[in-house]
Amino acid sequence: MQDPDPRQNRHPAARSPRGDPRMSESELSAEELTLPIKRTDGDTLEARMTDNAYHNILPARYLRKDSNGELTETQEDLFERVGTNIALAEAVYEAEKRDLEITVTPDQLKPGHPRRDELAAEVFGEGITADDDAETVLTERNVNKFAYDTIVPELPDEVREHVEDVAETFIEGMSELSFMPNSPTLMNAGDELQQLSACFVMSPDDDLSDIHETAKKAAEVFQSGGGVGYGFWQLRPFGDSVGSTGGIASGPITFMRTYDQLCETIAQGGTRRGAQMGIMRVSHPDVIEFIHAKNKDVSLAHTLRLNDPDDYTYTTFSEALEEARSLIDEDGRVPKHLRNAVEGHLSNFNISVGVTDDFMAAVQNGEEFTFTNPRTEEPHIATEETKEMYGRYDLGEHVEVGEPLSIPAELIFERIVEGAHENGEPGVIYLERVNKQHSFDVEAEPDHRILATNPCGEQPLEEHEACNLGHINLSTLADQEAPDWRVWSEQHADEYDTQAEAVDAFLEEAIDYAEFDERIEYGTRFLENVVTMSDFPVEEIEEKVRDMRKIGLGVMGLAQLYIQLGIKYGSDEGNEVARQLMTHINHGAKATSHDLAEERGSFADWEDSKYATPTEYREWFEHQTGEDADDWADGFPIRNHNVTTIAPTGTTSMVGNTTGGCEPIYNVAYYKNVTDDVQGDEMLVEFDDYFLRTLEENGIDVDAVKEEAQEQMATNQFEGVEGLSTVPDAIGELFVITSDLSAKQHAAVQCAAQAGVDSAISKTVNAPNDSTLEDAKEVFEWVYENGGKGVTYYRDGTRSKQVLTTRADNADFADETEAAQALVEQIDEIFGGLEQFLESDEVRDVLEEDVGGLLDDEQVTVDFTEKRERPDALQGVSQRIDTGYGKVYVTINEDPETGQPFELFANIGHSGGFTNSFTEALAKVISTSLRSGVDPEEIVDELCGTRSPKVAWDKGEQIQSIPDAIGTAMRRYLDDEIDKPYPKQQTLEESADADTEVEYDGPQTDGGAAAAQGGANADDDATQDLIDAGESPECPDCGSMSLYFSEGCKTCESCGWSEC
Repeated sequence: MQDPDPRQNRHPAARSPRGDPRMSESELSAEELTLPIKRTDGDTLEARMTDNAYHNILPARYLRKDSNGELTETQEDLFERVGTNIALAEAVYEAEKRDLEITVTPDQLKPGHPRRDELAAEVFGEGITADDDAETVLTERNVNKFAYDTIVPELPDEVREHVEDVAETFIEGMSELSFMPNSPTLMNAGDELQQLSACFVMSPDDDLSDIHETAKKAAEVFQSGGGVGYGFWQLRPFGDSVGSTGGIASGPITFMRTYDQLCETIAQGGTRRGAQMGIMRVSHPDVIEFIHAKNKDVSLAHTLRLNDPDDYTYTTFSEALEEARSLIDEDGRVPKHLRNAVEGHLSNFNISVGVTDDFMAAVQNGEEFTFTNPRTEEPHIATEETKEMYGRYDLGEHVEVGEPLSIPAELIFERIVEGAHENGEPGVIYLERVNKQHSFDVEAEPDHRILATNPCGEQPLEEHEACNLGHINLSTLADQEAPDWRVWSEQHADEYDTQAEAVDAFLEEAIDYAEFDERIEYGTRFLENVVTMSDFPVEEIEEKVRDMRKIGLGVMGLAQLYIQLGIKYGSDEGNEVARQLMTHINHGAKATSHDLAEERGSFADWEDSKYATPTEYREWFEHQTGEDADDWADGFPIRNHNVTTIAPTGTTSMVGNTTGGCEPIYNVAYYKNVTDDVQGDEMLVEFDDYFLRTLEENGIDVDAVKEEAQEQMATNQFEGVEGLSTVPDAIGELFVITSDLSAKQHAAVQCAAQAGVDSAISKTVNAPNDSTLEDAKEVFEWVYENGGKGVTYYRDGTRSKQVLTTRADNADFADETEAAQALVEQIDEIFGGLEQFLESDEVRDVLEEDVGGLLDDEQVTVDFTEKRERPDALQGVSQRIDTGYGKVYVTINEDPETGQPFELFANIGHSGGFTNSFTEALAKVISTSLRSGVDPEEIVDELCGTRSPKVAWDKGEQIQSIPDAIGTAMRRYLDDEIDKPYPKQQTLEESADADTEVEYDGPQTDGGAAAAQGGANADDDATQDLIDAGESPECPDCGSMSLYFSEGCKTCESCGWSEC
């Protein structure tokens, strides 16, 4: 990949004399530094993109393929396909503008479409096929059934030229990486599916027929590749009366389980499962059940209840929950055979509580909060079932049967915060704020009330609305002569009364506003056309989306823009920049939407919206448009009722060669395997591209920086580029990464950007693992008090699994390691262990039969070595060795007769986790080898030197992997490098207990440098978080060690793979 053109830069650096780079360059100041301005000026698309994006991400995710999975288009074809398809909508509107009528015929329908006859019947009338002679008028309701190449050449010249010009603008914007639509548009525009929206909202009514009808529609969405959000708080609570049967209601959670299973069953778009968001208003009587719905104990209890034929009724769930809690220890561990059960409940849902203003007031004032029965819209009268439900969560004392359900609000709020702190869920959406800031007065127009959001939370949507998203690349908008904020503010900040005024003046010099405004204009037009060109899986969705025309123009690359301007991510000035840039986009997009309304008409129900009477909603209108309400007293025509959002950009930002959404840089330095070998012949430190450019532009010795970083990483001392003596402080302080920020700093960025966004923002509020419950509570309150619309809170290392990761019943495996792990688990379950498996006569018979069949007529005799019987007592020694994956405990028991190793046990991390399963299985194989007479020295030779992406130091030796650690432990044992305690006799049962964590009180190795440092970067290392949570840290697609949690899902920073 060729980096953006560095030829035009500001503040040329004062080059230091050649010498020790750790001395001279590190003293450079902000005034002397060059912060290179980023542009995408390569002559080809390949030159403008990263190698990873061009050669891996585009072919894997976005390029067309045939039925055999072979590519049928090139990377260069992609943006032309998308741009021309979206521009085709212009043919309709430009013709109408010129009072022209465009007629079309069946032969102009999409060539090669497998259902052309169905399209013909839909467009031209029942019974018409693609081969018939017929014609009709091209309209905004049928234009998406046609192809650019069949329509545009036949258009009148003035219309054709306009469409071609718009297509060229769209193609150029994407090819220059200046603007990028969402993934469904890149995947499906101009293709058979033509579904350009990613997510939808449709909430079930309190009616059994509608509940099942909504589930049916959701299934159609999942099949087409979309996700769904639901507001479940309209359903009557558990224990409420059901008039038609005289029975009692099971409550909304039971129906959520039905939707969850539906989502699990249907493969989304044939490749991945659907995402769902469940919203429960805090006033619903069942909110306590909802808050705890994804906790381990609740999930395990549901599994126990469903699998016990004598205990299947909802009213016995309390007993199942009590049993589940008895099975989970104080550290949250469950028995090995139940570990999948604690992750399965509602595993295809993100869940958020819809918090209201009166609830927050009750929290702040220490008052009780009264819950509302949605069926009656009156205070809920507690039933026996209500008391039982709250009793399950230690709140039964606050419930009086026959009285209104009223509980101290603080207790409910604490449960919400505890769930987010421990598990990342539930999130919170401040539902009342969302509706107050909506473009409709929902008190006067209740049909427009928002009940839920899309699965990622950045789009609060009316019922049957959709997400139509695109992203402006901010990282290529810095002016070529942009000043460094640190230098500029020293010289000019005192000239202004407020920081906001100073930042506004700074941005006038720092941002290329002409280019910025152009991107806003064509980005808004592009998304407006997406609404016209999209097909939808459900008729009600199609009608609503076309009527309301909601779009979401957002951003990517904010963090990279900050660096070019000399601004620290998370600083006060950085947050003010975010607020002003997003406000500029919001006002500019609304101005463009207003112009489009003059040509195409306003959205449906405009007369009922706040835009029709700006003076009645003056503060809202002026904030959202930047216009004076009095100038538009008769109404402000607008094409799209909402225009801005900030969505998670994921792979689209990787395609755009920039940082995601409004998130910080994830990491600046990381290990990379430089060979295709899984173990890797060589592991090198890799740096962020723009960081390297900054070093090079300032004459910093890049090799020296890499060398120092590698030294620090090898000893677990690397704490970011600010800790490198080879990097000037003036550079290092700008490269702020996710783990550098407190949760409150993350939240402050979200709230600052929200001020300029009319929808909402998808932003993870990351917290370090050692943050407290009180810290989390403070963040939730702070976001509410500072204008945020919701909170997605994630404390590092607290989720062992996320949505869509359960594979217990899936026969497909990510790689050989996962397959081997599953096989070992099955062997343990059926035979009781690997040793029993190998000793089984039936297994030996099958193996001999299969081997004989494979070798046809060749008679090969395999002499299996007899494994030695295990004595009743053995003497053993335990060692603790630090690895890049944590401390591994190795116990070697020796044969008292020979003094040689007889068996070996090893463990690391959580029982049942990825790392421990692998370690445990390896130890069993070693034990079998030892008992079968294999020379211990040969085993040591095989294990030692095995490489992995994470290394550590122990007793002066580099430990390159877990196998290397076990081999090292054996070598030290054989070479008498460790002190062996007085022989400790172990019975068979005691030795078997070595399979659990070793509590060894005898001599140990010193733990090495890693131990001495206390695992210096471990808490902030996302890779370590995954390992600690029992997850594989390697990307299943590309094998790199760059997985991290983004918006609640594991995501690969290297290739863009996401589990969601």
